[in-house]
Amino acid sequence: MPYHSRWRHFSAGGVDRAAQIAPGADPEEAARARIDLAVVSVLLDAGAGARWRFRDAETGQILLRSEGLAVASLRAMEAGLFSADPAKPWRADAAALSQITPEALARAFQHAVGNELAGIEGRAALLRRLGEVCTAHPALFGTAARPGNLYHYWAARARS
Repeated sequence: MPYHSRWRHFSAGGVDRAAQIAPGADPEEAARARIDLAVVSVLLDAGAGARWRFRDAETGQILLRSEGLAVASLRAMEAGLFSADPAKPWRADAAALSQITPEALARAFQHAVGNELAGIEGRAALLRRLGEVCTAHPALFGTAARPGNLYHYWAARARS
């Protein structure tokens, strides 16, 4: 039986989407991008509802439940939804997270009549709260606040 984890969900249908994260980034930025994605994606992984499906435009695969939510969050990040800097889409920063609207999240997750994603308003509110928390705790999330900056916090603790 395959193990169940967020990273496994990104590989739904046998596609190694994790390898697509932050192409060309240096190792530290790649790690920050992966942390950003993991935090955002896990927070968005709640019951999707019985009718919701996500069609991955890149592969044509129809995904549901945790796998669909994972791939939808990865594609949203790839498109820059969670980044305030259009030149750096592979990040989730507090500036963008704190401004997420249910409408923007709904578009990214293909929420529509007949394909309703349960709790879209609550999911958007959760991401806005994440942005607020990142801003409020610069010792953990940096002054360019983002979940991925936990990388530096953990690295410093490992060295001490």
